Amino acid sequence: MKTLNFLRVPALAVLTLAVSLLLGIPTIAQDWVRVTDGRMPANALRAGNEADGTPLYIARGNQEGGLHPGKVRANALEAYIPYGGREIAVRDYEVYVGTGTWQEVRPGQRVPTTAIAGGRETDGTPIYIARATIEGGTHPGKAKGGEGWFPYGGQERYVSPFQVLVGAAGEGVNSVTIYNDCDYRGDSRTVGVGRYNWNQLGLPNDEISSLKVPAGYTVKLYSDAEFSGQSVNITGDVPCLTDRNFNDLTSSFEVFNGLVSAIRLEDMDEWLCPKAVLRGDREFDGHGPHIKCNVSLRIGDGGNALYADIYFWAKETVHDWSETERRWSKKVYEAPIGKRIAQIVSDRESRTQFVSPAAGFVFLVPGSDVAATVNGFLDGVGGTITNALLTSYGINPNDMQAFARLITGAINNGNTVVRVPSVEGRLVKFFHIVGDTGGADISDDDNCNDDTRIVKLEFNEVQVILK
Repeated sequence: MKTLNFLRVPALAVLTLAVSLLLGIPTIAQDWVRVTDGRMPANALRAGNEADGTPLYIARGNQEGGLHPGKVRANALEAYIPYGGREIAVRDYEVYVGTGTWQEVRPGQRVPTTAIAGGRETDGTPIYIARATIEGGTHPGKAKGGEGWFPYGGQERYVSPFQVLVGAAGEGVNSVTIYNDCDYRGDSRTVGVGRYNWNQLGLPNDEISSLKVPAGYTVKLYSDAEFSGQSVNITGDVPCLTDRNFNDLTSSFEVFNGLVSAIRLEDMDEWLCPKAVLRGDREFDGHGPHIKCNVSLRIGDGGNALYADIYFWAKETVHDWSETERRWSKKVYEAPIGKRIAQIVSDRESRTQFVSPAAGFVFLVPGSDVAATVNGFLDGVGGTITNALLTSYGINPNDMQAFARLITGAINNGNTVVRVPSVEGRLVKFFHIVGDTGGADISDDDNCNDDTRIVKLEFNEVQVILK
């Protein structure tokens, strides 16, 4: 990483550094210069050309909370970035004046770990500097994962293969080093922000033994290859992993540009009921209904809050197939004063589905054939929940009795309130839902009494990066 001598850095460079730190951009501040009145810096890196030979340079601009690399001609008032399927013109832009070499990314390959980050998505995901050949010219643009996107002809064009600008290991975001021994001297790989399986690194041993994690970064280790098992956060150098870190069970990991904070969301303790009749009448008549409920977490208010987007669907299982649905959006968290939410690190979505018992019925697990009962209740998902989810409840995946005990029912004013866990995702711990009721099941008034409804959502702890 290059060092800054603040006594010699002009005010504009200091401002650029402040902006980069505020936005969480993993890049070198003096490598970008803000352009005013179209005056191109003399040391701007030429990255390509139009088909007629006109030079093109690397630029970047803000768009809907993210910062996106693109292209600009010399002494132009506008730069162009690829975003949302279009070529977007931006007047407030910066030009890249750093160095680097170009490396090809072919179909099926991912951006190398030494790629130089030139921007970020709204959620903090890094975007890398890229270029590609398009209709006789070479045009700068951006890359994410294994895909390259470029501004051309009014569109955001996908091109493969393409090239990315790379630096030496340790520059930009490339500062987390993974070793397969305990003394930092064995085989190692330097990696950037992103998700990795151990076998992607090409090291001889199949376990992570030690890590060098710089200040301001977090590595999240997982005990499986799907990023869903037991996990632990590492925020500093670890010379040798111990059993506390589940040692040789580690097979996947994520790298974040920021420190992970655990927060508690506000449980949604409010009745929510749909009113639209999509088909049939307003009665389930004790036939189900089949219930589906999805909850997704998103960053809102410019990073100052988290919102839960809720979808609820209910459909009678026989007869005239009465059906209803509705969506809501509820604020469930506000960031501390002076902080903003840069990224959600943990699961950001949960889903459950089941067939509701009739009104006034408490869900009880019989002494035998527990699997059949649970299968019938969790219709459509085979009566199973992922092992990772069950483990998060402290349940052996083979213990169907313990699994069944998770699902409980209570009578509230003649209605059965079912408490059921997620079948996918760990954002929501328990859904409390009324399906069949003693009254008009699909609401026809201004309250949710005696109506199919969400009664409560209990959230698990959520992990975020606060800037």
